[in-house]
Amino acid sequence: MRASDSDREKAIERLRRAYGSGQLSEDTFEARLSSAVSVRRVDELDSLVGDCGHPPSGATTIREALTGLRVRALARLRRQVLNAPPPSSEPFALGRSADCNRVFEHQTVSRRHAQLRYVNGGWVLSDMGSRNGTWVNGWRVEEAWVRSGDRVQLGALELEFRA
Repeated sequence: MRASDSDREKAIERLRRAYGSGQLSEDTFEARLSSAVSVRRVDELDSLVGDCGHPPSGATTIREALTGLRVRALARLRRQVLNAPPPSSEPFALGRSADCNRVFEHQTVSRRHAQLRYVNGGWVLSDMGSRNGTWVNGWRVEEAWVRSGDRVQLGALELEFRA
């Protein structure tokens, strides 16, 4: 049976929810989304979403799903790198203020937003009472261990931590 736009939208919504809940990796989500837009039959759509749990209520449009992918791709391209400083007993301040060790000119970063400390062979990131929060891999934190490759967010500014 030929797949309708409604069938595609339902499949895309299931893929989106599976991705959002962590059932699918970003690469798998993007590949399946691309396939969902181009397949011709309902059984092909079913095979794309067969491992994605129960069909949700409501639906997203193909345009919304593709827009979300474009926004995430642009964010990855704009993501800056936060290189760990040389290990020291002194905290490494992050923020908009010129007094910080690493200055970010971004409107959502507080003057003294966060700090990095080298503790027992690893790095600890601490929020310094910022207005827009500090995030590690999508989770808002007051304090968290960070490793190379972690996604750090100061307000809306995304960084990749490299130790």
